[in-house]
Amino acid sequence: MNDIIKRIEKFIKEEKLIEPGEKVLLAVSGGIDSMVMLHLLKTLSKELNFNIHVAHLDHAIRKNSERDANFVRRICREWNLECTVERRRVEKEKGESLEEAARRVRYGFLREVKEKVGAKKIATAHHMLDLVETMIYRILRGVGPLSLYSIRAKENDLIRPLLILKREEIEMYAKEKGVPFVQDETNFDLTIRRNYIRHRVIPIMRTVNPSLEESFCRLSEISSMLKDFIDREIERRIKDDVRYLNKGVEFPIPKDDFIFSEMIRRVFEALTGRLPEWNMVKRVIKNYDKKKSFKVNFYGEFGVWKSYDRVFVGDLTSQHLEYKLEKGEFKFNDFLIAVKKDKIHESVGIRYVEGMVLRNRQRGDKAGKIKLKDLLIDKRIPSYFRDTIPLIAIGNRIIYVAGLWIDKKYKGDDFYIKVEKSPLCLKGGSVV
Repeated sequence: MNDIIKRIEKFIKEEKLIEPGEKVLLAVSGGIDSMVMLHLLKTLSKELNFNIHVAHLDHAIRKNSERDANFVRRICREWNLECTVERRRVEKEKGESLEEAARRVRYGFLREVKEKVGAKKIATAHHMLDLVETMIYRILRGVGPLSLYSIRAKENDLIRPLLILKREEIEMYAKEKGVPFVQDETNFDLTIRRNYIRHRVIPIMRTVNPSLEESFCRLSEISSMLKDFIDREIERRIKDDVRYLNKGVEFPIPKDDFIFSEMIRRVFEALTGRLPEWNMVKRVIKNYDKKKSFKVNFYGEFGVWKSYDRVFVGDLTSQHLEYKLEKGEFKFNDFLIAVKKDKIHESVGIRYVEGMVLRNRQRGDKAGKIKLKDLLIDKRIPSYFRDTIPLIAIGNRIIYVAGLWIDKKYKGDDFYIKVEKSPLCLKGGSVV
């Protein structure tokens, strides 16, 4: 068993899971996995120069949960370890399973204790079999390739020092070292999906591949590398290409369908707090090169609007704005408008006529002899942006389209208008 201790020590050093002088919070349920982790890290704490604090949360779900909490208290007392044990009731939120709710409450508790005791890391007892279970579970749910990676050795403040061990090795270590533990009776409840995967699905898969853990670990590692690469690429594109508009964001359509779908998913999640379903994203990817302009509603009024070589993600509704044309400053969708008596830098002079208003477009508008819609198409203004552009109008007669066009008959010096700070670069003319 000294071999396991040396392997864990090497793993901690190579992955930089724990730095010298740090305090680590150990999530200890009292089961065999967490008790072996506790024994191993207690053994290595002096050699690697770190401190331990144990945390146990009694979810008050199982009938033996109080027994487990008392067990962890007693072991910590006997082993002279700092310990925090609490009991909290789990309340499910909308759409959560009991397992998901318990996990949310548990990690909330762990981070509270971490801050309270001044720990730098939270250690959990996940091992190779947990990694395999998680990957199979995700595959059965139909996740994409970026979600195939399962459990990492280190994620932010979470570390998994047992991730290189098989369950059989953990059991062997506990037996030879005499590590005490309690048995969670729900571990054999096959109505729980993870238990069914562990006790029914994985044994069948092992008959095909006895090295199942190693194969899944390799797949998880490669998938993790792929995810890191895609994350960096998406972050770069969002930083360089995404423009923030009043009701969402827009960006040029990437040539690669996978990058396009990931940008839609991640931008939509950032705006709404929820990921769109794959079928919704697929409708956009499938049709974007076949139609000049189209929009797909995802949830409520939020969705995707494709126009020319760009796409808008956000609120697809438009609001009619109309102001009496008078001196002052106006916030108009994605623009700031200044109307002054005297000429200002980069402003346009207008001859005033009674009845002039500042508004966005409406049905029947004409710019000179042509329809306003045709002018905007000619200037290749994306469909999703057309209702946001400030206009000066007399009824349905448009005399000024910000940054694009002015009726020469209405040029003058009665007042000057300046429209600025549009985050979108309008093709066919600068915003003035």
